[in-house]
Amino acid sequence: MVAKIGVGICVLAAILLYGAGILFWLAIISALVILIAGFAGAYIAAIPEMRKTDDKARQMEFEGASGEEIIAFIDRPDDPASYEFDPIPVWAPAISLIGVIAGVGLLVAGVIIRFG
Repeated sequence: MVAKIGVGICVLAAILLYGAGILFWLAIISALVILIAGFAGAYIAAIPEMRKTDDKARQMEFEGASGEEIIAFIDRPDDPASYEFDPIPVWAPAISLIGVIAGVGLLVAGVIIRFG
């Protein structure tokens, strides 16, 4: 949720800072940093479950399962509560927070430059 708010703040800052040169690009870069940190953290947390599914599919292939059986296994509906996730690395939310703080600062600068 913080990432969505942070990206929104950075987009508003970029709109206000359009034409202000480097500050505009800093707002865009801050939004991208927030998005990338959020996606990377979620991906890293999901790696063990993806590996487990991949290993099971390879084992099925080794045991002679057909392609349809493997696809049916991968596409099966299952309970997300049974998934095992690693904790999100500490650096991902920290980088997102830094991006949000930068976005707020750039938003304030944009308001001052545009309306002040």
